[in-house]
Amino acid sequence: MIRLTTRGAVVLTGAVFTLGVLLAGWFGLPALAGVFFLAGSAAAVWWARKADLLLVALSPPTVLCIVLIVISALTGSGGLMVSVAEGTTLTLVGAAPWLFAGTALALIIAAARALGGSAWPLRQLPARPAGQGGTRRRDPAEGQAGRSEREPDVTRV
Repeated sequence: MIRLTTRGAVVLTGAVFTLGVLLAGWFGLPALAGVFFLAGSAAAVWWARKADLLLVALSPPTVLCIVLIVISALTGSGGLMVSVAEGTTLTLVGAAPWLFAGTALALIIAAARALGGSAWPLRQLPARPAGQGGTRRRDPAEGQAGRSEREPDVTRV
C-alpha cells in the first residue's frame, strides 16, 4: 500500500485543492471546492504514514488557504490585493461547512488509523479493586514538591 510522508500528503492535498478551486470557479459552484477539500483531506490522511498522521490531518485548512490566495492572485481582475481578499473570502465563506466536515473527517480517520487494533486490549483490562493500585493518594498537607510539611527538610548525601 502507498504511504505518503508529510510533504507528499501536503502536495497531494495542494493538487486536489487546486483542481477543486479551479473547477468551482469555472462552474460557479463554491460547494465543489468543498467537496474536493473533503476528498483531498480524507485521501491524504488515509495514505499518510502513521508517524505523520497528526500533522497531515491538521494541515489541509492551511494548504487550502494558500491555494486560494495563489489562485485568486493569478486569476483575479482589478487590483491584486482586492482580488486576493475578495476571492479568498468568498470561496472560504462558500466552503466553510465543508472545511469543518473535512477537518473532522481527517481527524476521525487519523484517530482510527493511529489506534488501529490497540484500543481493544484496553477494554479487556480488569477493573482495579478500591484501595489497591499503583498510585498513592496525595495528602492535602503536602506542598508543591510532594513533600509533607510535617517532614523535616533533610538533605541526604
